[in-house]
Amino acid sequence: MVLPSPVVLVVLLVCGAVAAGSLLVAGREFYTAYRVFSTPTGRVSDLLTDSEGTIELHGTARVAEELLEGPFTGEDCLFVETVVEEYESGQHGGSWTEVDSVTQSVPFVLADDSGSVLVDPRLADVRIGADTERVEVDGGSAPPERVQRYIEANDAVSCENSRLDLRLFSVATGSDRRYVERRLRPGGEVYVLGRARPASGRAGSVNAVVGHGEGAPFLIGDGSPRRVGFRALRTGGLYLLPGLFVAVVALFVLVA
Repeated sequence: MVLPSPVVLVVLLVCGAVAAGSLLVAGREFYTAYRVFSTPTGRVSDLLTDSEGTIELHGTARVAEELLEGPFTGEDCLFVETVVEEYESGQHGGSWTEVDSVTQSVPFVLADDSGSVLVDPRLADVRIGADTERVEVDGGSAPPERVQRYIEANDAVSCENSRLDLRLFSVATGSDRRYVERRLRPGGEVYVLGRARPASGRAGSVNAVVGHGEGAPFLIGDGSPRRVGFRALRTGGLYLLPGLFVAVVALFVLVA
């Protein structure tokens, strides 16, 4: 029996790791889509008779008590994800690389035509993107005031407003940055798949809260169940195809 060469073994290990990672993510996304499509969409009023168990709801997000402020825009929101991306040039072009990501959330109320219920977003898999703003700052340029305050308060993000003084002129040495803010605002469309449990409700709300539960999925999205489910299917497909391709390459190397 002829053993594979060390180079072939390294290629097989790398391909195997990439394929396994891609297929694992794809499987998780397909399972999420399955849970979304297989769970019937309920109504808040259903919690009046059964305030415990897994439930899927679709309605409008409203303020419970607190509000957040979008770090880059100052917009009121109930959930906000901030992402800082930096442009890196390479031999064959350039690409945007994430250098920092922060999420913040507060409890909010989901309301439909039958009532309203409190949602505790802690530990949720939040998938939003419909309400997104980007602030682009060229390297060597001063960022807007809100972005500058964010940089000063975040040790993980450095300022790229730097230039090299060559006396007759100066050259920007900082990297181009993109500051992305994704948010769920009051009045926005919201989807929740989570575990309901009894709790004292506010006036006009059912006596329950929807949140994380052991062994149950907890998903928050900013669209209809159909949209959230198809978004997960699309993401799964984007990971499945390269995973299968790398697996085929590994198989070819093994039998060649």
